[in-house]
Amino acid sequence: MVFALDRASLLIERLTSKLRPYAFETISFILVLGIVFFGSVADAFSLEVENPTLQDQDQVVAEMRAHLQPGDKIFVYGQMELLVLSRLPNTSKYLFLGRGKDTYLDQIEPGGFDGWLERIRAERPKVIALGRLGPVDQAAKLESLVKYGYVRRDKGETGYYLRIR
Repeated sequence: MVFALDRASLLIERLTSKLRPYAFETISFILVLGIVFFGSVADAFSLEVENPTLQDQDQVVAEMRAHLQPGDKIFVYGQMELLVLSRLPNTSKYLFLGRGKDTYLDQIEPGGFDGWLERIRAERPKVIALGRLGPVDQAAKLESLVKYGYVRRDKGETGYYLRIR
């Protein structure tokens, strides 16, 4: 690239002897740098991520709260926005255990991760919301909470599970 810029500046210098080669090298370098930069980030300006809007999340929370009676518990993992919008307490203090934090529970919780999960199961939360499980090492165990006795209320990314028994 530098060789091509040098050759181009020499050619332009021969064609127009009025300007100094340094000016052409600088202009050429800035031009090539701009083209490379634009090519690198142009996709970012046209990227559209379809996240749920606040109104969508409010609708999910309103529907979720309609199923709850006084004393019912909820367990939310990874979708903290549901706790914020509903103003309800979570069954567990652990909201996100990604990137090895789930195995850390083996050291700090009685019975480890499995004991923590059994305590949540014993609480029998009426609503369970599981999201952002990608970086969780024991995601399959978390998903086992809703395997029996829960039905999925699918609302896109902001879905939840409702206990039917």
